[in-house]
Amino acid sequence: MAATATALPHGIDHGDPVFTETVLLRRDGTLVTSLLDEGTWDGSGGYASLGLSDRGMLVVAGSRGDNVQTVVATAEGVLSTTIDVVPVAEPAPSGHIAVRVVDPLSADLDLLWLDPCTGNTTLTHESERELRWSRRSWGYRLVYPDDPDPSKLVLEAPEGIERIDLGEEGDLEEIHPAGYALVATDDQERVLLVDLNARTTRAITLDLPLKSMTTSGSHPSGVRPTSDGRLFVPMRSDSLGYLYVSEDGSDWSPVGLPIGEVYGAAARESGGTFYLYGDANAVTLPAWSPAPAGIARLDHNSIQVAREDGTSIVLVDNPFGSGTLDAFRLAADGGCVSRESAGGLSVTSLAEGTQAIPLADPEAYDPVDAATFVPGEDVLTWFP
Repeated sequence: MAATATALPHGIDHGDPVFTETVLLRRDGTLVTSLLDEGTWDGSGGYASLGLSDRGMLVVAGSRGDNVQTVVATAEGVLSTTIDVVPVAEPAPSGHIAVRVVDPLSADLDLLWLDPCTGNTTLTHESERELRWSRRSWGYRLVYPDDPDPSKLVLEAPEGIERIDLGEEGDLEEIHPAGYALVATDDQERVLLVDLNARTTRAITLDLPLKSMTTSGSHPSGVRPTSDGRLFVPMRSDSLGYLYVSEDGSDWSPVGLPIGEVYGAAARESGGTFYLYGDANAVTLPAWSPAPAGIARLDHNSIQVAREDGTSIVLVDNPFGSGTLDAFRLAADGGCVSRESAGGLSVTSLAEGTQAIPLADPEAYDPVDAATFVPGEDVLTWFP
């Protein structure tokens, strides 16, 4: 995986030198290559995003004050540095990257294709739409409703565009990195699940047997797509909250350990591994009945990852803690989950347990800015 670590020692002052190192690591923590960026501190800025292609190309975007830049590099060194743009997608096989223009003085939302070797850019087809709504990224592609025919989805790559016929109009809510898009219809109890790889669409009628308890996701029901074309959502009874998964939107099965005494829950999935964050960070909580006898419930703040075979690991059980308890990443194959912590990375394998990889002095201020698994198609548990 790759990560950035920024050396910001205590007592740093305006104009002092700042060093940011981006490293590519093997799973055991062995260093493969690194990229060093030097500058001066002006009291603001930070690294905004980090991308990594399956061919080992690093894309690092960040800022110091008004200076926003995207650096593209390989193990051999820097290919290009482009100012005033940040990536919105992963690098394409050709190396081209979809980037957004950053200009605080303009309302312009243009998206461009960045050539990694020259730093030159070309306008995307997406930027030529009259109605700039409901746009998402999928890997290196841009996906959005067609204009003027919103019953079609456009898949835009550096080489050109393709269209998928949905059969009806809809709002693009979310895309799982594995290639399943959730599209909302005029009926809140009916969604379209689009297989972007196969270019097919399936309509699903939602019948939730319990109350949704989601605190993230775009659709009103809280349902989200899995990596194998199903749906999942956290739901609760009076006493137990579970993550549930369904093939048809009607028959739901629980996964993982039950939670309770929370305000709500956030959930994600990748490669058959489900993530559930029980969130109790609220002034008042909804009413919960006691857990049934013999059932061990995780109360208040907790984080777990689980699989349908019964494997379950509690990553955080801090009932009265607070903060960003959901800042984890799931690898695309579902085998590992990572978190930036204690001056490095904490990587948990569902088969081998947790390993700490130190990257910087934990006494430094915010030493780890970002991380990503290879090839960079992992799931961010906190977005959106």
